[in-house]
Amino acid sequence: ASTGLRATEALSIRLKDLDMNNNPAKLIIRGEFTKTKVDRYVFLTREIVEQIKIWIDYKYRKRRICHYKENINRKTEEGERKKKSITEYRTPEKKQNEFIFSLYQTDNNKPRPEILYGNLAPIFAKTLDRIGMGSREDGNEIRREITLHSLRRFVKTTISDLGYADYSEWYIGHAGSVYWMKKDNEKAEIFKKIEPYLTFLNVPQLERQG
Repeated sequence: ASTGLRATEALSIRLKDLDMNNNPAKLIIRGEFTKTKVDRYVFLTREIVEQIKIWIDYKYRKRRICHYKENINRKTEEGERKKKSITEYRTPEKKQNEFIFSLYQTDNNKPRPEILYGNLAPIFAKTLDRIGMGSREDGNEIRREITLHSLRRFVKTTISDLGYADYSEWYIGHAGSVYWMKKDNEKAEIFKKIEPYLTFLNVPQLERQG
């Protein structure tokens, strides 16, 4: 809703793809996960940067882990070793190549964005139902009126309505945009003008804009 990314583009984000020190903050999207197969980037609002930081701190927090381990000193009547419960505290290692939104990742079983999407889409649908916005399209009981792609359309429409139609094409990653030729600092200056309209939790600001 603030980047206009396609769902799989958002789910392919790694820690190393974030540049929080840039002004404005920048996110690199790898070409292997874009529709045009070309690397691109988008700017991040200050609001979404703070939300990402909160999520990363939570994901890599120190947590209590309970697991079972064979007890070498005790056996069952059948001669098998009994298992004892082990409780310990662990802090996950931050790996720069990990997908930000994947919860479980091992070297032998790396998730793919399309698999993560299979988990995300049903959760998003349940969220819509829970807040009373899960209505279906007329004549199509399968497709909902609001989808993840609706957020992408919102970004495109919002930027276009502000008078930056060409910029909106570049921002959401459409091929052939004239803004591919603009300098980075020019793109950044335009983004600073549209940033308030892609910010959602600043209620007083939203009321003033309304």
